[in-house]
Amino acid sequence: MLEAINICHAGTPLCEIGNTVQRIAQSNGYRPMKIVTGHGVGVDFHTPPEIKHFRNKDKAELKVGMVLTVEPCLVEGHGAHITFADGWTISTVDGGLSCQMEHTIYINETGPPEILTIPHERNKTEMRKQ
Repeated sequence: MLEAINICHAGTPLCEIGNTVQRIAQSNGYRPMKIVTGHGVGVDFHTPPEIKHFRNKDKAELKVGMVLTVEPCLVEGHGAHITFADGWTISTVDGGLSCQMEHTIYINETGPPEILTIPHERNKTEMRKQ
């Protein structure tokens, strides 16, 4: 996830986020669950653009001032899912384990994006080293 966040700069095509997540996931034996996407954050919490965490061809570009989430869900197995009656809870069909993490980022004029969900600058620096 951090590698995908670190490529987020003004002008980066949205597809690069998903392409990066999928490449890393697959190289470690996992796959992204396609139903779980990131999103823009604005006056409403879930706003465009949709951030796909899998290989895609979305050429829309990140712009300075955007706030968005990067929140891939990685799964074992084939990645098929079921959605529970509450319309929100999902699970893998084959019982494979899954893991999801989320960060909210701000696209700066220069440099790496600011990770808004890490509270202290020291922690941000340490996290980027991982």
